[in-house]
Amino acid sequence: EGRGLSNGHHLSYHPFIGIIKSWTGIREEDSALVSEKKLREKILRIYPENPDEVLPFIARFMGLELSGAAAVRISEIDPNALEKLMLRAIRELLVKLSALKPVVITIEDLHWADQSFLTLLRSLYELSHAHPIVFINVFRPGYEETTGSLVKFLFENHASALTSTETTTLDRDSARELISNLLLSGQIPETFAGNIVSRTGGNPFFIEEVLRSLIDRGIISFSSNAFQISDEAGTYDIPENIQEVLHARVENLDEKTRNLLDRLQLSDAIFISKYWMRPPTP
Repeated sequence: EGRGLSNGHHLSYHPFIGIIKSWTGIREEDSALVSEKKLREKILRIYPENPDEVLPFIARFMGLELSGAAAVRISEIDPNALEKLMLRAIRELLVKLSALKPVVITIEDLHWADQSFLTLLRSLYELSHAHPIVFINVFRPGYEETTGSLVKFLFENHASALTSTETTTLDRDSARELISNLLLSGQIPETFAGNIVSRTGGNPFFIEEVLRSLIDRGIISFSSNAFQISDEAGTYDIPENIQEVLHARVENLDEKTRNLLDRLQLSDAIFISKYWMRPPTP
């Protein structure tokens, strides 16, 4: 899984770097040494006989520092040729992985992807015709320079392998199901769920942010492997729109984090605050 960033137009290949990190288990807090070790372990499983034929190119693609013979080898390659070798390594890696088991590549917020990544995607889509590889592209409409042109390319070149789905707001039953799934419980008070569904109009993002705001305030807590809803939830005044929810969440942050967000544009602040709802990490 990879993701575009609202300020990522100048971050070359960023979503695919996220895909490799997702596959290897590399975390943001990992040191360069730990990151390289995790990458090497994964590459070794795919290329047990010659991992160093691929590892340096994937590592450089990800921006990892190289050392020893790998660093010397990379330094001797012309920059233009190096980029082609990196992209070829990515392509071959996907083919190798798909020979072991089907590969699903999900890209969230694709409308924010940089042009280098979109060019890479265009070259990779054809793999799905000959290998068990599926690309799931999630994006918002109205971004003609990025996903607008990409959709046109897909319909012109890969229509036989393309499925397109336009999502809308959720109906009441689906919205209630979303709330139950996010809170890991089928026992959600009807009034509580009904108030959220009515105020949000079935907008999934709005629903998620309302629940997160309740978690921020301690009205919803996590214990015994499930989220618990306190009695205060019944008196919580749900904001009129998503902007008010996000503003309230920002105001509830500590001063240092709030000052950081004050320096960013609102669009960046919105998506920095967005994260998947998971049980708190111990």
